[in-house]
Amino acid sequence: MKKALALLFVVALVFTFAAPAASAADVIELRLSSDNSPSDPICNAMYLWSEAVKEATDGGLVITVYPSAQLGEAEEATQACEFGTIDIVQGDTGVISNWVPDYGLTALPFIVADYEQGAKMFYESDIVNNMDAKLLEEYGMRPLG
Repeated sequence: MKKALALLFVVALVFTFAAPAASAADVIELRLSSDNSPSDPICNAMYLWSEAVKEATDGGLVITVYPSAQLGEAEEATQACEFGTIDIVQGDTGVISNWVPDYGLTALPFIVADYEQGAKMFYESDIVNNMDAKLLEEYGMRPLG
């Protein structure tokens, strides 16, 4: 009887410690770099987004936001993203134009009249889609929005 209880205890212990280890191994963790301060509205949106992603994936995808250029300034962080040491960089087309110079055109002032025209340019334009494709093919990076 004591051997059976001991065996049951060992089996219960194994399952207790094995279950969290298995689920922890299934978690994907990503690092998001930002130059913005933690109190900046853009950074607050990134915190909310990371929480929404974690909730939507039942904790299977965790995005940790590193504000205030903790992982490097925008250009350094983007280079680290290219090399795979940072997963996501909150930046702008001015920085990305160091990789694909045509992106510099999108940073010109007053290039669009309103948000609707800007959305068409960035999300429906073959020109910008071609820039995005070049960034992905040549450098392994993809703009998220």
